[in-house]
Amino acid sequence: MSIDELSPRIKELKLQKDQLNEPGIQAEVDSILQHFRVLDVNAIKDYVDNLKARIDEADSAKHKTILRSFVRKIVIDSDKVTVEYKLPVPPENEIII
Repeated sequence: MSIDELSPRIKELKLQKDQLNEPGIQAEVDSILQHFRVLDVNAIKDYVDNLKARIDEADSAKHKTILRSFVRKIVIDSDKVTVEYKLPVPPENEIII
């Protein structure tokens, strides 16, 4: 490709970049990001370990309740099984012991 062919695309990308740096866009991005919290890998591991321990100690009825709380869907396709789940993250103020 020649520089003449790339030039319009480069200009377009620079314009898009400049638009993303505008204060209104940045405020919108900040607003969206405030709904997400940073997750500590060790906190998640501790929570999952705690959840596993609760599952190991539970009876079959409780197993079902716990699994339904985070498994969204199980898809079986011939010899392939796909499990869709939401990450079991502790509530904001929960302390893991």
